[in-house]
Amino acid sequence: PAPMSLWEFVVGQARERVARQSLGLKVNLYRGYEVEALGQAMESLDLMRNCRLECLMVGDSYFMTHLGRPSTRLETVEEQVWGMDQMLTLLQEVRGAMTRAFPAYRRPFLLGDMPDGAATTPAVALRSAEVMVEAGAEVLKVEVTSDASLAVLEALCQEGFAVIAHLGYTPQGGVTRRYGDTLAEAREIFAGSRRVRDLGACGLVLEMVGEPVNQALCRPSPQALPVYSIFSGKAPCGGQSINVWDSV
Repeated sequence: PAPMSLWEFVVGQARERVARQSLGLKVNLYRGYEVEALGQAMESLDLMRNCRLECLMVGDSYFMTHLGRPSTRLETVEEQVWGMDQMLTLLQEVRGAMTRAFPAYRRPFLLGDMPDGAATTPAVALRSAEVMVEAGAEVLKVEVTSDASLAVLEALCQEGFAVIAHLGYTPQGGVTRRYGDTLAEAREIFAGSRRVRDLGACGLVLEMVGEPVNQALCRPSPQALPVYSIFSGKAPCGGQSINVWDSV
């Protein structure tokens, strides 16, 4: 049989989680020692029996949690080059720790958060994706805020990269508030979810999205994408995104 693609792997994990009616987790962290501690906790507490640790994400919130910056935005070219260098170093460290901390049969996949400036155009995004995958990322996260970011997502998917789309509040471009509380905004999020699915995304991150919208998008369906929600309430068959560090 043909080898399973990363797209099939990500979607398959979520389908299995729904069938088992267990909680799927995406954990945001940054350093190797955090990965090793998480691996020990999952093993010693037997947490895998009740929830699936499906994904680890190295996020650009590292710029705030560990480096004290006011936001994840990188305004200048010099800052953006610096930010990508930071991200590649973290991905390499976390990838090495994952190999040590998790046996292959239950190792989560590694999601790399494309930092500010790394996905401004399809050409820039493709170069960024290549170096992030070389550093250890298996899936990439793109914040979808405009038609331009949709074009980036489409280009990445067409080139065979596995991509998760981030909708709702987006740290690089959004206003800090909840999204989807009005009917018009809910329809926009539903339409955006269908659009990124049709362009090839293999999953969704929903942040600060109204709970009814979150629950609707997490409803099991052959056409649905796996969802990881953060600050969006809970859904019976949805995944949850949690932080090892608080970025406040």
